[in-house]
Amino acid sequence: MLERMNLSFNALSIIALLIIVQGILLGAVLWFRPVASRRLNRWLALFVWVFAGANVSDFAYQSKWLLTFPWLNGLTAPLFFVLPPFLYFYTRLQIQPDLHFRKRDWLHGLPALLLAGTQLPFYFLDATQQRQAVEAMYTSEDPYFADAGAVLLAVYTVIYLLAAILALTRHTGRLKHFFSALNPRSLRWLRNFLLGLTALWVLWALVLYYQSAKLYTAMEVLLMMYTYTVAYLHFLQPSGAAQVLTEPEDLPATPPKYEKSNLTPEQAAIYQQALIQLMENQKLFLEPEITLTQLASHLNAPAYHVSQVLNTVSGLTFYDFINHYRVEEAKRELTNPRKSHLTILSIGLDAGFNSKASFNAVFKKVTGQTPSEYRKNPSTETLKNQTASLKS
Repeated sequence: MLERMNLSFNALSIIALLIIVQGILLGAVLWFRPVASRRLNRWLALFVWVFAGANVSDFAYQSKWLLTFPWLNGLTAPLFFVLPPFLYFYTRLQIQPDLHFRKRDWLHGLPALLLAGTQLPFYFLDATQQRQAVEAMYTSEDPYFADAGAVLLAVYTVIYLLAAILALTRHTGRLKHFFSALNPRSLRWLRNFLLGLTALWVLWALVLYYQSAKLYTAMEVLLMMYTYTVAYLHFLQPSGAAQVLTEPEDLPATPPKYEKSNLTPEQAAIYQQALIQLMENQKLFLEPEITLTQLASHLNAPAYHVSQVLNTVSGLTFYDFINHYRVEEAKRELTNPRKSHLTILSIGLDAGFNSKASFNAVFKKVTGQTPSEYRKNPSTETLKNQTASLKS
C-alpha cells in the first residue's frame, strides 16, 4: 500500500510527521485547557495548529507523497506567512490581554494570500502536467529551497520578531515609570524566546544565501523544534503566562509628557523634598510592591505630578528611584557587623527587593559589584556616579 502511494519514510519525513502530530495534540491541549487566560491559550493553540498545517507540504515533499498527490505541492506553504503575525499578536496579547483587533489587522494576512495567488497557475494544470512538475523538483540539481519565497519568508519573519521584541521592550520601560518591582514571572521568558528565534531565522537566511542543503536540513529541523518551545514555555508560566503587571487605570496610556503640565517649579521642589523625607524617614522603599500611585497618595499629590518630578527633576524612573534607596539600604546592612549572620538574600529581601534575581541585577548595575563581592570587600567598590548609572 505504501509503495503504491510512493511514500518514503526517511529521517526528515518522520520528523515532519511528528511535528504535525505534536502540533495537533498540543493545540488541542491549549484550546481546552481550563485557565483564566483562555483567550491567550486559544490564540497560541491556533498558532500551533497553523504551524503544524504549514509543515504538511514539507512532509509531502520529504516523504515523496507529492508523486501520488501532486496537488499537495506548496498547498500549505502560505501558512508560513501567517505565523509571524500570529506570534506578534500573541506577544501583544501578553502585554495587553484586552487587546481589540481592528479591521486593518487583517492586512497582516495579505502576504499569505499573495503567495497563494502565485501558486494558482499550478492548480490549473492537468494531473499529468502537475506530476511532471513535481518530478522535476526531485530531479533538479538546484536546491529545492533556494527560491525567492524562502528568502522573503526569512526577512518577513525577522521583521515581525523584531517588532514583537520592541513591543516587549517598550512595555518593560513603561512599567518602570509606575512600579518599583517587575514581577519575576513577567515576560522575560518570551523576550528570550523571541531573541533566540530571531537568531535562528537570521542563520537560516544565511543558509539560504549560501545554498547549503546539509545546513538547510539541520536548520529546518532546529527551527521546527524550537518554534514549539513557546507553547511549552507558556505551560510553565502560572495561569497561562498572563502574569504581567497591570498598570493603574488613572495613568496615561504612554509615559507622561509634561509640556502642558500645570506643575510649577516651586511645587516640584516641594514634592521633591517630600519624596526624600518619605524615603529617609518612613522608608517606603522597604515595601516590595510599592507603586507610583501608592507613593503619590502619601504625598496627597497626583501620580502624574510625582512622575514628572522624578523624571525631570531627579532624572529617574520611579523604578530606579525606589531601587536606588533599596541598594543603599542593602549596602549598609551588608557591611553591618551585627547583620553578618544574615544571608545575602535575606538582606536583599529586607531591603525591599522581591527576588534574588532582581536584587543581584539592580545591585550590580548600581555598584558594579555583586552583593557577595561587596560584602567581602566593600573598600574595592568601583563606582561611577550612581545616579548616572541608574539613568542608563
